[in-house]
Amino acid sequence: MNIKIWISAVVGCMFLAISCGDKEGNSSVYDPGREVVRTSFYPDSGKIAERVLLTGDNFGSDPGKIRVYFNQKRAAVVRSSGSMIYAIVPRMPGDTCVVSVAVGDDSAAYAHPFRYFQSVSVQTVTGNGERLPVAGTLDRATLSPLYLAVDGENNVFVTVGESRAVLGFTSETNFGIFKINEAANAADILVMEDAWSKLAANGLCVDMNTGIVLVAGEGKIEEFFTLDPRENFAPRRRNLLITKTNGHPLPDYINGVAPGKHSMAWCKADGKIYGKWYSGQVFRMDPATYEAEIIGVVKDAAGGTWPGFANHPIHTEWMYMSARSGSSAPGIWKFNINDFAGTLTRLHSGVSGHRDGPIGMAQFNEPWQIFFDPDGSLYVADAGNHCIRRITPDERLVETILGVPGKDGWKDGTKEEALFFAPRGIGVTKDGTVYVADWGNRRLRKLIVE
Repeated sequence: MNIKIWISAVVGCMFLAISCGDKEGNSSVYDPGREVVRTSFYPDSGKIAERVLLTGDNFGSDPGKIRVYFNQKRAAVVRSSGSMIYAIVPRMPGDTCVVSVAVGDDSAAYAHPFRYFQSVSVQTVTGNGERLPVAGTLDRATLSPLYLAVDGENNVFVTVGESRAVLGFTSETNFGIFKINEAANAADILVMEDAWSKLAANGLCVDMNTGIVLVAGEGKIEEFFTLDPRENFAPRRRNLLITKTNGHPLPDYINGVAPGKHSMAWCKADGKIYGKWYSGQVFRMDPATYEAEIIGVVKDAAGGTWPGFANHPIHTEWMYMSARSGSSAPGIWKFNINDFAGTLTRLHSGVSGHRDGPIGMAQFNEPWQIFFDPDGSLYVADAGNHCIRRITPDERLVETILGVPGKDGWKDGTKEEALFFAPRGIGVTKDGTVYVADWGNRRLRKLIVE
């Protein structure tokens, strides 16, 4: 008999034994006067939703009073016989997991770890390679996605179009904003113009306190747009007002280019909006009054494109920026909102290219939009490398999770199959679903990370 089949049969019998023990009234009751014993568990590796049997003694038979953790992620406990617990592996607890059981005030870990194997794949949500914007059902809509943001209702907002010939494509003639909802099977056009000067819409963010979507405007110093759910997301042109410079110079033209804004991000720590002008100034704006102050200047970034801003979901006083170009080389930076000058830090190597591994040695090639998942992993749309990168929550490692570095193309599937072409936008839902604006392929795609 195949060893895997034999092992599965044995585990199946164990699960059945737990169930039968419950039915026959043979289950035990947790005794707080005795130690909870943890012996072993099987299997010792697996993916999300893996069934794991934990053995020991004095667990008690009430699943509601038993807490099982894989690292800091709590697992679902299905049933217990008192000496065996049937639990389900949670989503993405980490590569190597400490497994622990807590009953009452007794909490301790098993001696050996559980190895979690992550599964990552990509599928197309909408778009078929045609560049002109067409609304409709997801199988019929077409678009050229640039940046995106996801609100609390899983609406995906996408800016579309491109004013310059990039990567061999001819210049676009339509610029606008889509609202896409998978559950409703709908891709709706909120606004569309025929010239960049009429709608210079760039990166988006969502004020999670109000649900209002804010869109960075590139055409003018003060321009941005708002999409309010109370107004059915009708686009409104707004102007921010610089009330404080804190001794820094005002935004100005660089080589004849208007100091527009490529991206903005909402900060959970103070409820403000952060962004950067083309000429290097970083600002903080009150989303209620539109009053803004300059909090610092990225001195070697004048004339460079910094298309990504993101707020850390756990350490919420930290903001992160991606540099696509400039003298500092493509990569990722961070700063604390309470001390910009004293905390501005470059995380990458300072060399353009592709290299995974320790973050201080990592190389990027035209990273565009960035976004955190709820656990603190930072996803990067690395357009020049045609792949999706991820920085671990401890900021120690950079890994390529999908795409082949340096190879453009379009293909859905697993890590061994997936291809991208200059992905620019990226956004993550509150449950961890990752959306990608695959600009070169004219498609909105979705990563399935488990």
